[in-house]
Amino acid sequence: MLFGHGRLSGMRLARVALRAASGDGRAFRLLFRTLHPAVYGYLALRTSSSADAEDLTSTVFAKVVERLGSYNSGRGTPRAWALAIARNVLIDHLRAHRPHASLTEGEPALIDSRWSPDASGDERLERVRAALARYPDEVQEMFGLRFGEGLRNREIAVVMNMTEAAVKQRFSRVIRELRRRAEGGELEEVVHAH
Repeated sequence: MLFGHGRLSGMRLARVALRAASGDGRAFRLLFRTLHPAVYGYLALRTSSSADAEDLTSTVFAKVVERLGSYNSGRGTPRAWALAIARNVLIDHLRAHRPHASLTEGEPALIDSRWSPDASGDERLERVRAALARYPDEVQEMFGLRFGEGLRNREIAVVMNMTEAAVKQRFSRVIRELRRRAEGGELEEVVHAH
């Protein structure tokens, strides 16, 4: 059943998005209810206030409505597509309000117990955070999307407007570097688990 409750797979949600694009109001409401938590969560972790996150989420969904006819399921999931729009809205917001701000200012919270539940508050996790803080914003954002938002490489590629191969290559390189830097194997243990 297309409109069943529960978490929708990317493929099912893509069908819902295509139906919403053709004017199906019920499909649009389901699409909105499904995507809203991910979009709001993404923005809330990267903005200074819940009011900003709410305003930006509204802007994102206005753009989703405006661009729904151009959604291409072959390019990625509706979630990744909506998060790509959210990322662009956030970049515009930051440029307008804080020209020197970074997309990853609030992201240490993204690399948290959702990445390694057994390491929450653990010294090893703090070492991973500190090591990642030395990398460019783009790398930190990729790790936040992967381990905070739970996106796969293909979805990260859509959100960040990169190729999937580039995402895989960047993750591989950074993880290799983190393993090399690990002291006593503790950092390697956390990184290797993922």
